[in-house]
Amino acid sequence: MYYIIAFVRTLVVLVYWIILCLVAFVLCLFKLKDKKNMYRIATFVRPMLKPVYGLNTKVEQEIDVLPTTAVYISNHQNTLDIVTLAKMIQPNTVTVGKRQLSWIPIFGWMYWAAGNILIEKTSASKSYKTVQQVVEKITKHKYCVWLFPEGTRSYGRWDIAPFKSGAFLTAIEAGVPIVPIVVSDLNNYKVGKLDNGDVIMKYLQPINTKGMKRNQAKALATELEALFRKEYHELNTKVANKDFSQCSEMPEFSFIETQEWMEQNPEYNFATNAKD
Repeated sequence: MYYIIAFVRTLVVLVYWIILCLVAFVLCLFKLKDKKNMYRIATFVRPMLKPVYGLNTKVEQEIDVLPTTAVYISNHQNTLDIVTLAKMIQPNTVTVGKRQLSWIPIFGWMYWAAGNILIEKTSASKSYKTVQQVVEKITKHKYCVWLFPEGTRSYGRWDIAPFKSGAFLTAIEAGVPIVPIVVSDLNNYKVGKLDNGDVIMKYLQPINTKGMKRNQAKALATELEALFRKEYHELNTKVANKDFSQCSEMPEFSFIETQEWMEQNPEYNFATNAKD
């Protein structure tokens, strides 16, 4: 039975994504690279979570007001990230991917047309240029950007990998808040299981980057890495205990202008001795 379910699910997912990407690509051509395209596409992916993938997704949120422009960060586990992302992504948000993604037939066309930021695969010496490219999208075009600070998927090899500083430097340079989102363990997913259990996605308190300097990006990355690891384990405990008392089916937010949000919320206080 396991292999029958696995075969049927794989076939259904493949067909669904081919149709979705083709339709989304055509629709995106009418609003080519519009920053709302990814949010629109997400509305078609959300219905797949339970009936197709067998995932019972829940959302926790420590806040109910978000800035209109921000850098969103989350942990990076496996290919299911793109599926759960559909329930978390907010309006005007795009992702950042390697330019080679646009070469993938159908999916790559949709990814490009949807307005995601495509970058060249760069060496460490050129990484700052990439940061500046993303910062320009944020400051000039009021994009929200979704980044994975681990830089690579875990595939269950670790809980939270060391955070790289690029996402945090991007937010500091752009002068926008960071919205952290922690996702519980996705690595026990089995393609041949009808019910793959529960997943909790938690919006943490946004980080106000006002007053931060570039050389504090690494310290901020270190502190957020520790926070993610703590929250990740707590969410996994809640999933194991079926404790969904603080969860909802979908996040609900109101939005205010970024500068207004920055003025209304306290600046981040480093726990470590970050450089001034």
